[in-house]
Amino acid sequence: MRLEECGEWFRDFGLYEIVYAVLITLRLKSSSVFIENGQRILNVCDFSLDLFNGSHE
Repeated sequence: MRLEECGEWFRDFGLYEIVYAVLITLRLKSSSVFIENGQRILNVCDFSLDLFNGSHE
């Protein structure tokens, strides 16, 4: 899944601003922590999309 699709999905559900705020907050911490948490967010996005797509096919 592409990052753009993830962003569109979050925006459609009104979660884009929340995720953006979280990423900004994480950016204030060390870069290694940011990368780790950023990857976790992307993994959650992938899981959510799989769940969403699976329940609406």
